[in-house]
Amino acid sequence: MAALPLLAAAGATHAEPGHALTGTTPLHAADPHQPERPAYVYVTEVAHTLADGRPALFGGGFYPRARIDSALLPRTGTRLPVADAPPEHIDYHRLLAAPADPSAVRAGDTALLCFRTQIFVTRSTVAVVRGLSTGRGPRLTGLYDSRGRPL
Repeated sequence: MAALPLLAAAGATHAEPGHALTGTTPLHAADPHQPERPAYVYVTEVAHTLADGRPALFGGGFYPRARIDSALLPRTGTRLPVADAPPEHIDYHRLLAAPADPSAVRAGDTALLCFRTQIFVTRSTVAVVRGLSTGRGPRLTGLYDSRGRPL
């Protein structure tokens, strides 16, 4: 919403909200008081743990420009920083920082992240869930491929 008045003032008559729909624009990361609320979560899992204790996550869409900050591991409530990756990094996996307690992470653990991605360039399955904001419990309403086609 923040950009629409600027575009109108510059003469625009049409605009596409882009990542404002999911609350994942760079402005949303810097200013939590934007009117849109994040409506997107990236769900993956721990593939394995390296010898030095760093967990590796399965990827797809983990681009360095997304500036991914941290991952939540719901089984233990552990939040770990996501390691930076160079711009030429392939997005098949990302590493997390080693946890203080090695038992806090194990292969197969679910990992939740929220960052700006472009789903159409991933191999992701998109699950549309409703009921989260109303407190009535989540309900899966559809599964789609990265192009928006029903599965």
